Amino acid sequence: MNKPRYYSVFQEPWWLDATAPGQWEEVSIQSGGETIARLPFTLEGQSKNRRLTQPALTQTLGPWLKDTGAGYAKALGRTNQLLAELIDALPPHDSFYQVFPPEMTNWLPFYWSGYTETTRYTYQIGLDASLDVILREMDKRNRSQLRKAERTLAAQVEDDLETFLALNRSTFERQGRAVPYSDEFVNQIDEAVVKNASRSIVIARDQSTGVPHAGIYMVHYGNVTHSLMSGVDEALRDQNGMIIARWKAIEIARGRSSILDLQGSMMKSIERRNRNYGAHQVPIMAVSKRGPYALRADKVQLSKRRLRGAWSGLKSRAGALSR
Repeated sequence: MNKPRYYSVFQEPWWLDATAPGQWEEVSIQSGGETIARLPFTLEGQSKNRRLTQPALTQTLGPWLKDTGAGYAKALGRTNQLLAELIDALPPHDSFYQVFPPEMTNWLPFYWSGYTETTRYTYQIGLDASLDVILREMDKRNRSQLRKAERTLAAQVEDDLETFLALNRSTFERQGRAVPYSDEFVNQIDEAVVKNASRSIVIARDQSTGVPHAGIYMVHYGNVTHSLMSGVDEALRDQNGMIIARWKAIEIARGRSSILDLQGSMMKSIERRNRNYGAHQVPIMAVSKRGPYALRADKVQLSKRRLRGAWSGLKSRAGALSR
């Protein structure tokens, strides 16, 4: 397995070209003719309202520093210095928001520069253990549902992005939400991943009819496989297609990586789901900065929410009086 150049696939220039074509830049530090530190970002807004952030479907971004193998004290001092230099090199901006990869655990220079941090979590399944051990780590109910699903469903890797996208849309439709990215956007990513890294699309289907029940889109990079997107046919949700698709994803990822990253979420239901697969909680840092234009926009949005709430209350009281 080749050692990746960066902490994650999301820091690769080709990934950023696919997810934010013409909209990303980076600041970097050179030494001896090579890059020893870099901080890529996407640019949004104009002039005084410029925002530095990260693209859609990009779990983390943040700084990357070349490892020198130095002792702890020396390495920490070097990290502080390089991060401070990267911060100073950033273009003028009103706001900043990025989630740093798990490998980047030091945000102190950002704090010294007026940024704030909120701890978020991703969930990872260690793949160095045997499949029997990984299965035992799963919740008892998940194991039972997996055995039940295996009687009627089967999951395998397919080169069928169109079917996956339909399953992905179905999940958002059940939640009453618009899909936050277009099919064209996912196709751009897929073309870049196929060319520069590796991906697996796992589809769970009915063994008799071939009807697709659930799907998972994974990106393999270095020793980590990222579960980038997933989807379920909501009409067939109770058939446990996602559980059998997830188990197949674990089998596939185990042959490629030592970690399967299920992606982070602060939603209680998703946390429970990830935990029930036996995934371990891994902290990641969301680093941000809000300037005057961003704070003003926050106040406007807060005022609008309060007005909507007051108007809704008035209508409710008026309706009660009319009855």
